[in-house]
Amino acid sequence: MRSYIFTENERKLIHQYIKTHQSNQAQRDLFVDIRLNSPKLTNDFKLLLTTQKLLITQNRWTINRIPKKIKQEYIQRILQNKNSTKYPAKTEHHDQIET
Repeated sequence: MRSYIFTENERKLIHQYIKTHQSNQAQRDLFVDIRLNSPKLTNDFKLLLTTQKLLITQNRWTINRIPKKIKQEYIQRILQNKNSTKYPAKTEHHDQIET
């Protein structure tokens, strides 16, 4: 498993576009890739959030190097939103997800 979605260079390109609303060819190429891969990225992100919520409810989620107060607030927000989003029952790459 990777620990990132975007490379450092891709992040810089995206931040530049957000700041200026001006795009160059590298940014336009990146945006095409984002659009083409969006369904897979979205499904994987939903799967990540579903897994995170389940691990939190099972007390199996640890967040290191974050002050306790911030960690507690973050977990509370995750748990409060637990039933607010309906995830698809099946994703392209993963078995059935139950939330």
